[in-house]
Amino acid sequence: MSQAQYTIEDLERLSREIRDMREKVAELKKPYTDMQDELDAKEALAIGILKELGKKSYQGEAGTITRVESYRVNLPNSPEDKAAFRAFLEERGDFDRLLTYNSNTVNSYYMQEWENAKQSDDPTDALNFKIPGIQEPKIRETIQFRKGK
Repeated sequence: MSQAQYTIEDLERLSREIRDMREKVAELKKPYTDMQDELDAKEALAIGILKELGKKSYQGEAGTITRVESYRVNLPNSPEDKAAFRAFLEERGDFDRLLTYNSNTVNSYYMQEWENAKQSDDPTDALNFKIPGIQEPKIRETIQFRKGK
């Protein structure tokens, strides 16, 4: 029988170190999280002000703020929506390509398929476009900021 390299005391010391490091990491993340929340609020306010003033962008001394609109869809939530989306992908032969899909993958796929429908000779294809299990896209507004000189 071989001698154990580590002891219970080693494991106990390691567990304290892990706990302490996790607490330190959480402490260090807190100011970042608070600052990110404040930045998100300021960006949302900038979007509101630009909309209220009827502007798409504003160029100031500090930089240019541009309101950007993009369509986004949500991932299927319910078991029924997930099954419908999976069946749709399998039917089209796209399931293996999107086997482990995330929000960006699904959005990219959806937008490409929607664009294909818009290019169709039948204009109703784009109007009636739907992917089973995926809700219609919503417009997401963000800002783009470029530093001034």
